[in-house]
Amino acid sequence: MPRDATSELNQNLLILSESEVLNLEKTKKICFVTNEYMPVSAGGIGMLVEQAVSALSESDDIQITVILLGSESFVDAVKFHGSEHYAGVEFVGVRDMLDSLLAEMVLPKWAFSFETYYLSYLVGEYLLRREQKDAFDVIEFPDYKGFGYVTLKHKRLAGAFQHTHLVVRVHGATRIWNQIDGVDVHSRERLQLYQM
Repeated sequence: MPRDATSELNQNLLILSESEVLNLEKTKKICFVTNEYMPVSAGGIGMLVEQAVSALSESDDIQITVILLGSESFVDAVKFHGSEHYAGVEFVGVRDMLDSLLAEMVLPKWAFSFETYYLSYLVGEYLLRREQKDAFDVIEFPDYKGFGYVTLKHKRLAGAFQHTHLVVRVHGATRIWNQIDGVDVHSRERLQLYQM
């Protein structure tokens, strides 16, 4: 990274690519999508998101939303933790997304070959509806499990999220972790997940 970019990064500028710079001073609405959140669940993604929420929530100028992809007990535990530690942070679970989309046509879970693709679809549809009412400046996804796949397709193919920066933070490819853990990397579900 050139010295100029390094000094800008240290002045609250996040370098997204050589051609795109996001000024955090102008960023007012940030959304994190995650299936982990410390201290409720272990994992590097959850630790990173929790630390980012903790730091950003200290600013009165930034609105933070965290979309939680996990069981209802996980979502409830994170919401409880959040209510005690972060005033004004919005936590949205799968049930919340489904409830907000009920009036709209949403494909059922059985229409998808595996759950991760369904979750990516729900997130994409929820964010698409939300964009029409109250767009985020930044939406950050982990690369893990392809949770941002449908949202990125909405932007790339349908022109949605024109004023929103979609960020995919690289934590490590699922395929590599599966190979290390000895998971069958040739199942239909796994091969489709790797393409997301």
